[in-house]
Amino acid sequence: MPYNFSQRKAAIMDWGWDESAELEAALPQIIALAETRVIMDLDLQTARKRTTVIVDGVTGLGELPAEVLAIRAVRIPETKVALIPSRESYMDLFTSEVGTPRYWCLTTPSLQTGPSAPRLEIAPVSGAVGEVEIVYTQSGSRLSDSNTVTWLSSNYDSLLLLACLVEVATRSD
Repeated sequence: MPYNFSQRKAAIMDWGWDESAELEAALPQIIALAETRVIMDLDLQTARKRTTVIVDGVTGLGELPAEVLAIRAVRIPETKVALIPSRESYMDLFTSEVGTPRYWCLTTPSLQTGPSAPRLEIAPVSGAVGEVEIVYTQSGSRLSDSNTVTWLSSNYDSLLLLACLVEVATRSD
């Protein structure tokens, strides 16, 4: 039987041999990091989702859904052509080029624009607003005091506990 959220916190405290208030306060974040580690490392099909993203034809930027943990593939829906993943620095080579998009990357917010989520960037730009299809790993529901059991905790309970213990062992003091 899988641990619920409270039982998981108690198990981490027991296995971690640390009963400090600092560890107890950090447990929700530790569990969230462990959930992300498991979802990303296993690349579970149940965590995969497909959607379209509207991309500006001039800047090549598109807003991503908030639940995106990692993009696995990007393609142009009409042609089914897959775009090639690239680095943000490489994308700068195409800032003034207009043509058929061939590359994609995640952009990081700049200091001028303020804090925001990473966005999808494609290059070269098409010159018109368009759509791309993305396949991504979603974060899904997370364990918390109000959401005590998730699909991940029900199906991979021992693995999730081990990932929590790894997060405890690797946290900086």
